[in-house]
Amino acid sequence: MKQLLQIRCWSCHDVFTMSAELNTDPPGANLVDVSVPCPYCAKPNRVTVSQEQVRTVTVHKGGAAVDLSQPDALREWVFDGQETAES
Repeated sequence: MKQLLQIRCWSCHDVFTMSAELNTDPPGANLVDVSVPCPYCAKPNRVTVSQEQVRTVTVHKGGAAVDLSQPDALREWVFDGQETAES
Protein backbone atom coordinates (compact mmCIF):
# COMPACT_ATOMS: atom_id res chain seq x y z
CA MET A 1 0.00 0.00 0.00
CA LYS A 2 1.33 3.42 -0.95
CA GLN A 3 1.34 6.16 1.66
CA LEU A 4 1.43 9.92 1.20
CA LEU A 5 4.18 11.39 3.37
CA GLN A 6 5.06 14.98 4.15
CA ILE A 7 8.82 15.53 4.24
CA ARG A 8 10.72 18.54 5.60
CA CYS A 9 13.83 19.09 3.47
CA TRP A 10 17.05 19.07 5.49
CA SER A 11 18.48 21.86 3.30
CA CYS A 12 15.76 24.43 2.54
CA HIS A 13 13.30 23.30 5.29
CA ASP A 14 10.33 23.46 2.91
CA VAL A 15 7.76 20.69 3.31
CA PHE A 16 6.83 18.57 0.30
CA THR A 17 4.59 15.56 -0.23
CA MET A 18 5.78 12.28 -1.68
CA SER A 19 4.25 8.87 -2.24
CA ALA A 20 6.05 5.78 -0.94
CA GLU A 21 5.35 2.08 -0.92
CA LEU A 22 5.52 0.71 2.63
CA ASN A 23 7.92 -2.16 3.19
CA THR A 24 6.40 -4.54 5.73
CA ASP A 25 8.60 -7.56 5.00
CA PRO A 26 10.72 -8.50 6.87
CA PRO A 27 8.94 -7.50 10.08
CA GLY A 28 10.89 -4.89 12.01
CA ALA A 29 12.48 -3.37 8.89
CA ASN A 30 11.98 0.31 8.10
CA LEU A 31 8.60 0.97 6.50
CA VAL A 32 10.21 3.50 4.16
CA ASP A 33 13.89 3.98 3.35
CA VAL A 34 14.42 5.97 0.14
CA SER A 35 16.33 8.91 -1.26
CA VAL A 36 14.21 11.55 -2.97
CA PRO A 37 15.11 15.02 -4.33
CA CYS A 38 13.43 18.05 -2.81
CA PRO A 39 11.18 19.64 -5.47
CA TYR A 40 12.15 23.12 -4.22
CA CYS A 41 15.95 23.01 -3.93
CA ALA A 42 16.73 19.68 -5.67
CA LYS A 43 18.89 18.44 -2.75
CA PRO A 44 18.56 14.68 -2.14
CA ASN A 45 16.78 13.76 1.09
CA ARG A 46 17.04 10.39 2.78
CA VAL A 47 13.54 9.53 4.01
CA THR A 48 13.29 6.84 6.67
CA VAL A 49 10.09 5.89 8.47
CA SER A 50 10.46 3.16 11.08
CA GLN A 51 7.92 1.02 12.89
CA GLU A 52 8.87 2.87 16.09
CA GLN A 53 7.96 6.24 14.55
CA VAL A 54 4.53 4.94 13.59
CA ARG A 55 4.00 3.58 17.11
CA THR A 56 5.06 6.96 18.53
CA VAL A 57 2.54 8.66 16.26
CA THR A 58 -0.14 6.30 17.56
CA VAL A 59 0.68 7.17 21.19
CA HIS A 60 0.60 10.90 20.46
CA LYS A 61 -2.82 10.55 18.88
CA GLY A 62 -4.32 9.27 22.14
CA GLY A 63 -3.89 5.57 21.51
CA ALA A 64 -5.92 5.45 18.31
CA ALA A 65 -4.59 2.87 15.86
CA VAL A 66 -2.96 4.05 12.64
CA ASP A 67 -4.56 2.16 9.76
CA LEU A 68 -1.70 1.82 7.27
CA SER A 69 -4.07 0.35 4.69
CA GLN A 70 -5.41 3.89 4.13
CA PRO A 71 -3.30 6.00 1.69
CA ASP A 72 -3.49 9.11 3.91
CA ALA A 73 -2.85 7.42 7.28
CA LEU A 74 0.48 9.22 7.84
CA ARG A 75 -0.20 12.43 5.94
CA GLU A 76 -0.82 14.53 9.09
CA TRP A 77 2.76 14.07 10.28
CA VAL A 78 5.89 15.68 8.88
CA PHE A 79 8.98 13.48 8.69
CA ASP A 80 12.42 15.08 8.54
CA GLY A 81 14.53 14.37 5.48
CA GLN A 82 18.19 13.65 6.22
CA GLU A 83 21.26 14.72 4.30
CA THR A 84 22.62 11.98 2.04
CA ALA A 85 26.18 11.11 1.08
CA GLU A 86 25.66 12.62 -2.39
CA SER A 87 24.39 15.95 -0.97
